[in-house]
Amino acid sequence: MSGTSPTIKFLTKSNGERVAYAVHGKGPYLVLPAWWVSHLELDWELPSYREFFECLGESFTVLRYDRPGSGLSDRERQGFALEDEVDTLVSLVDHLSLDRFNILAISCAAPPSLLYAHLHPKRIDKLMFIGAYARGEDIGSAVVQEALGGLVAANWGMGAKAILDLFDVDMAASGRKQLGRVHRESASPKMAAALLKLSFTMNAQHVAPDINIPALVIHCSKDKTVPFDAGRKLASLLPDAELVRLSGHAHLPWMGDQSGRILAEIKRFTGLPDNFVRDGEKLSDSHEELMFRYEGDIWVLSYAHKRVHMKDMRGLHDIATLIRNAGQDVTVERLNGDQDGAVSESQSAVLDTQALSAYRERLASIAEAKVTAGAESDELAYESLEAEEDAILKVLAQGLGLGGRRRQFNSQSERVRKAVAARIKSAIEKVQALHPALGDHLKLSLNTGRSCSYTPKDSLSWKT
Repeated sequence: MSGTSPTIKFLTKSNGERVAYAVHGKGPYLVLPAWWVSHLELDWELPSYREFFECLGESFTVLRYDRPGSGLSDRERQGFALEDEVDTLVSLVDHLSLDRFNILAISCAAPPSLLYAHLHPKRIDKLMFIGAYARGEDIGSAVVQEALGGLVAANWGMGAKAILDLFDVDMAASGRKQLGRVHRESASPKMAAALLKLSFTMNAQHVAPDINIPALVIHCSKDKTVPFDAGRKLASLLPDAELVRLSGHAHLPWMGDQSGRILAEIKRFTGLPDNFVRDGEKLSDSHEELMFRYEGDIWVLSYAHKRVHMKDMRGLHDIATLIRNAGQDVTVERLNGDQDGAVSESQSAVLDTQALSAYRERLASIAEAKVTAGAESDELAYESLEAEEDAILKVLAQGLGLGGRRRQFNSQSERVRKAVAARIKSAIEKVQALHPALGDHLKLSLNTGRSCSYTPKDSLSWKT
């Protein structure tokens, strides 16, 4: 796949607003109505975002755009109503002379998509929704809406952090920082708050029962941004809808462990051919790109003509090292050698009671200080407190056993062997859940013990 950014073009609407849009890929058109805030250039720089949309571009001609008020579109806009969102969508598809196309609506892009489908049903082949809803009131109480909007308007940095916590609580620090920057550069605080309010006020549930278009509703069961019940309600309102419930809590489809599954569901629903390598075919003969690579804050794994993305975990680094040294024995000490903060044999194996008490008291005071920093919108103080809290928790995790019991260590060598084996096993299980073929391959090809190795049956060329 190429990392080249798609060409960005502009459309001027009848009311004078300029809208930035980009088209890439090949195949039937897939239109993505704009969500909360976006930026066509900066979004594409996010590895997980780019990989997700490049995968879509292998099967579809993908149309993305920045709604007026954000990104490369005009940063000011005239109206903040559902009809204004639909007008932008109508202007774009008419400008590109699209007779038939599919819609993929993410999050708050759903209400405009529903209303458009109600008004122009003959132009849409399939409707697909991810983390979506029909009525804004279903995604949060009035108190929550007011508090979140006020935080975004008063302190964009703190507001962006709060929203990222909703998007994915497990997001790596590097990814959180990068996405937060994209959000802050995509719109002014005032505009971001106004567009957030629009997300809460849009309502298209009254037209949903009249839309007789095949629809797919994909929703993570623990989504904290748009509750699963809102997605279930959306599916129940549409006469010809299929609901796919996924595990996890990542709100955006290119985040979390479910992006590969989401892409597969989209291809299945739209009737695209299954181009995976079948059992018994040799990968060396398939002329595909094999990848086991860490990019940004995610892992990109490609095998048997299927690409998935995973969150960072230590065991994936171990496996990548073994793949880079295929056919060779690698000691567990070498695999464990770059693990920050490991407790060595010469260090105290048991946390001192007095030190443990001091750590716990400091954690309590940090929690109180974070509340104060948040109330005062002191972002620097909040981040400093978070960093100190993470450092203390890391020390406690190394020195405590299950249930907070002080840990008694066995020999250093045996501890390392068990730790590496457990990490690799856990990583393989995670891979298996997203990519069964790759999981099976790793189970057959990886050996663990005092030394570990990757010995595949056939000689494979990986990009790591």
